[in-house]
Amino acid sequence: TGIGLVDASSTNGAGGVLDIFYPEWKMKIATHETLFLMTCQLWREAYCHEGESLNDLLHISSAGKEKLENMQFKWHPFGRFDCSKGFMYIDRIGY
Repeated sequence: TGIGLVDASSTNGAGGVLDIFYPEWKMKIATHETLFLMTCQLWREAYCHEGESLNDLLHISSAGKEKLENMQFKWHPFGRFDCSKGFMYIDRIGY
């Protein structure tokens, strides 16, 4: 297999990284503005993004148990994030 890997590497296998790139259709989806805006909207609605703590959500319970149960799924331990900013991660294969 080592001989076959040389052809997939821009460094002829010396760098330990294969140049396997995403097909064009995947890149079009990943860079499509409308799809990204839809993803941003989902992040804004689905996650606590203003640094809310689980305690903050427990204080909401005074607004009613239903509201608390609807909010708890939004909490995550990663803190504040900007829902309008995303990053594309494209993998390369190292060997």
